[in-house]
Amino acid sequence: MRLLRFFIAPVVIAVLSACVNVPSDYKFDDKKVVGVVIGSITYESGLGLYRVLVTPENGDKTYFLQAGSGDWYPFVKNTDEDLQAKGDTFAVELPTGKYVIKSWQVRQGARTANSSMPIGIPFSVEAGKAIYLGSFNWSPDWENVSLRDKSNRDLPIIKKRFPFLERTPLALAITNGAKIDGLGGDYRYRYDIFIPVPVAPR
Repeated sequence: MRLLRFFIAPVVIAVLSACVNVPSDYKFDDKKVVGVVIGSITYESGLGLYRVLVTPENGDKTYFLQAGSGDWYPFVKNTDEDLQAKGDTFAVELPTGKYVIKSWQVRQGARTANSSMPIGIPFSVEAGKAIYLGSFNWSPDWENVSLRDKSNRDLPIIKKRFPFLERTPLALAITNGAKIDGLGGDYRYRYDIFIPVPVAPR
């Protein structure tokens, strides 16, 4: 059963720095010690911005892998025809090092749902290489968020969208055929209400 806890944030004071996909013509820069994290995010519920939060082991920064949109736009992308599901693929550049899949989050307008328990799945990013995390999926009522090995479906789609991956060494962070249910446990809501602060002219 989900946690029905509500938090009101009277002023939004922080901007979340989401990670965007690398461009389709991406090339590794020899001056940057980075790798690429790939996978997919799908959901069986309504429109929203579905996020997976990852942090380095030292926890000094949070990165967001995401799909969907938290706001209503006339032409917002919802269903991915290649995946045959609501959602999208991701291919995100990250500095090399050891990471942890920390939690998940869904934003729908001013309302944000956060998983109530840490996930704690480790993975490593190596320079000049890609790592497939798997496919994250939200059930219709969010009672179950799962991580599955969908490499047979995902990898051909991702490689078509990001051709550099055809010549990039690839590692799998998830065991072949694996499925992990109940990621992050229940969830709780938070409401972010923007209140403009007037500033007197000088």
